Amino acid sequence: MKNTALFVLFVLAVIVVLFLLPRRPVPAIPQDKSHRQVLLEKDCLECHGKDAQNPLSKKHPPKFACFKCHKTKR
Repeated sequence: MKNTALFVLFVLAVIVVLFLLPRRPVPAIPQDKSHRQVLLEKDCLECHGKDAQNPLSKKHPPKFACFKCHKTKR
């Protein structure tokens, strides 16, 4: 019973620490002319794909779920 209680406290402590970690703000999708027609993730990759004019950095997370983080201001 004591080991179970310690384990539960440890798990709760980890959750609290992860919740309190600072998060970097994610930029919204710009409202300029080139981004107004972006409706699907594949539209993003036309300009931000690997060999495109504005490729994403190698540190960028998976490139198939743009709208999961980047929101529109519409």
